[in-house]
Amino acid sequence: MGVSALIGELDRRLDPVRLLLVRATCALIIQILQLLDATAAAAIRIKRAYAPESKGDQRRSTLVIVGAGLSGLRAQRECSDECHVTLVDRKEYFEYTPGCLRLFVDPAHFSNLAKPLPRHRNGLVVGSLTSIGSNAITVRDHGGVDVLISYDYLMLATGGTYGCEPITPTAAQPTLDARRAVWESAAEKLRNARSVIVIGGGPVGVELAAEIVYAYPHKLVTLLTADDELCSSLPMQVGAVCASWLRSRGARLIFNSRVTRINAKSVELADSSILSADIVYPCMGASAPCTSALRTSLPQSLDERGRILVDKSLRVHGTSGRVFAMGDAMTLPGCSDLKLGHTAELNAEVAAQNVLRSNSGAERLEVYPYGAVGADIAPRVFAVSLGEAGGVLAFNGIVVSGMLAAVVKRLIEWTKVAACEERPIGIHTVSYTHLRAHETDSY
Repeated sequence: MGVSALIGELDRRLDPVRLLLVRATCALIIQILQLLDATAAAAIRIKRAYAPESKGDQRRSTLVIVGAGLSGLRAQRECSDECHVTLVDRKEYFEYTPGCLRLFVDPAHFSNLAKPLPRHRNGLVVGSLTSIGSNAITVRDHGGVDVLISYDYLMLATGGTYGCEPITPTAAQPTLDARRAVWESAAEKLRNARSVIVIGGGPVGVELAAEIVYAYPHKLVTLLTADDELCSSLPMQVGAVCASWLRSRGARLIFNSRVTRINAKSVELADSSILSADIVYPCMGASAPCTSALRTSLPQSLDERGRILVDKSLRVHGTSGRVFAMGDAMTLPGCSDLKLGHTAELNAEVAAQNVLRSNSGAERLEVYPYGAVGADIAPRVFAVSLGEAGGVLAFNGIVVSGMLAAVVKRLIEWTKVAACEERPIGIHTVSYTHLRAHETDSY
């Protein structure tokens, strides 16, 4: 056994110890956060009980937000105190997509990632957007009934559809129970497989391959990428750490391999060779924008890939200036952002500020990303899990790997889900981290 193989074997043997440490650390910190959250919630209830009665809100504008992902819910939180907000989504729950790859191997984790959509400070309509008018949208509910919803301002956060099922929830999974059943089925299918092919060497493909080899060390896992390194859109150190980790746990990495055909249990490469496995997961490329309703309602607002075109204030091209877009569904010409949960929330912050500014009669609107981070380029913040006890965390050019990355990612996950539930500690933690990113990027 060579030196590198020996080091890899020793590293693998430490996995159970690392797992115990990561779980214990996360459990302790989350308990503290839950205590702080309960205290803050009690203080808010007391404050509201003694607050003077509202004199009415008949002048509040109506804001409709289509899409209740990270960006949609961030905008809902920012605007609900000053506008009548109605959320529209084809499902009645929020699912934290950046953490969902773990559900392929641990479907019980679903209860930590998915929660009912908020209703306390906003209305909620569950259904699919079918058309957009100058003052109202049409939504078809799950009973097939068309509902007309008027708006003063409209925010489109419809997201994208990812090719690897079941990462993106569908209209056939409107309830938590239906979605949970889908993840349990996907996990059972993987559990029964002996071999797996993951196509795509970006963060999604790498993280999925890592989850599988970590949970099932005896499965044959092959990761294909058309590039000569993993996670090529991120700093080089990220890809190197991921490649080393995957190899040390028995994954087969094939670089510079362009896939020309994908079947249920095989793939064909550009050199005509065929690789077979019990399951093939296509994790290559960006998600396709969910903008079908705009193809007839606002065709002038879409680019050739179906993405919503926006200006620097995130207003949709070809509209009255009262329609904004954010997240995976939109594109801002000249912007080099990666499509991440972090940048989707930064989009929402600027779009929400501009709705509130417009509503108050302000002439100047914020521009993206300066209005969110105080700089012309948004900071790149991302994390790639390498099993439950490891990972790679990066902030711009700073890269940290190992247990610390795993702990940080789990805590980010917890606070993001808590924020989407409108829990005080989640909201304030998210706001604080964005403020720190603003300050760091301004130096």
